[in-house]
Amino acid sequence: MTIIHEKNNSWISMIAEPLHLSFYPLQSGKRYKVELIRHSVTKNKLIKRISYAQFIADEHGKIDLATAKPYEGTYTETDAMGLFWSMQIEEQTENKGEPYIRLNPHEYEIALYRNNICLDKKIIMKKWYKDEKVDSIPINGDGLIGRYYYHRDHKVRPSLIVVSGSEGGTNDFAASALTAYGFNTLALAYFGEEGLNDRLVEVPLELIENAIIWLTNRRDAHPNWIGIHGTSRGGELALWSAVLFDEITAAVSLNGSAVSFAGIVPWSEERTLPPAWNFRGQALPYASKENPVEVASYCRARWMKGGNPLSYWYDCLYELNKAIIPIEETKKEFLLISGKEDANFRSSVFHDVCTHENIQKHFYEAAGHEIGIPYLPIVSNGFTGGTKAQTAKASVHSWEETIDFLRRSFAKKLGGE
Repeated sequence: MTIIHEKNNSWISMIAEPLHLSFYPLQSGKRYKVELIRHSVTKNKLIKRISYAQFIADEHGKIDLATAKPYEGTYTETDAMGLFWSMQIEEQTENKGEPYIRLNPHEYEIALYRNNICLDKKIIMKKWYKDEKVDSIPINGDGLIGRYYYHRDHKVRPSLIVVSGSEGGTNDFAASALTAYGFNTLALAYFGEEGLNDRLVEVPLELIENAIIWLTNRRDAHPNWIGIHGTSRGGELALWSAVLFDEITAAVSLNGSAVSFAGIVPWSEERTLPPAWNFRGQALPYASKENPVEVASYCRARWMKGGNPLSYWYDCLYELNKAIIPIEETKKEFLLISGKEDANFRSSVFHDVCTHENIQKHFYEAAGHEIGIPYLPIVSNGFTGGTKAQTAKASVHSWEETIDFLRRSFAKKLGGE
């Protein structure tokens, strides 16, 4: 007998698509446990994640995750997708040869228990993109390294450049997920790949210029609208790109900053810090060329002890040089997203230095640096900040706002043509 139900029978769905799970028929007033398990593969590790919630079946003999509040579990408030974002690592071992496929669908096993007896279980699959409709090609040439995600129908669509944060490489996760909303996306690397800088230092913005040229030569790319989406330090890159290049119409900075900071180098006693961003051979303004040596020494010592000095470091750099990216001087459209308890740096403060009618802001109480694609597991520790629940809520709302912002920007451009 089937007990686990999904309202739309969506056992295979997109990564950012919510599910409506319920359990029936059950014995009214009895206690049940719902458990979610996922085994994942990374380059170095095999990871088992688990979440659970315990409920009392209602008077109709039903548990509906959209309305039921768990009396115990990895999440504690009513949330239809709480089992997904509250997953915790239970076990991890060394990967001794299992292949790592970056955009493999997430496969989950959901099970219902009563008195430790499994009553039913189902497999849930969450996909990064609709592979029957979307394909991708690697790019390594013309001054570009990345991957282009495009719709197989080759219809002309709005194009979006997607850049990562200080982890480097390509942000294929956001790029692929955003195709579900009608965009073709270019996941562009700007450091951390062979042929590029190995650190976020002196990154030439000609990379973005080359990406624009590449996209404008695509028949499936709309000729009059290109957007850009950047996460964390990549938010600075997104904002600078919109300032420097007329072809970019709209920019999203997620957990980023409208203050341009120095490149990322080890804390040292060097008297100067390198820029993060260059253009035409010149450093773009940044905070700060002067290295506050005493602050660097303190941060290094705190880091070595397992502490997080990042927010203090960026605050000190900002005090030395308030290098605000001049987005207010453009006629572009901007969306700035931050958690107010971001532990990497005070993203909401550094986003709030700019105010203009074309700048939209969403700053979320008790949310941290992990705001992003909805329903992915939230860690919420001393290096990311915020609470799991509020960061999860912020991810859902900001994702919806991001899609709406980009679509409205494109529609506005079409209307003005």
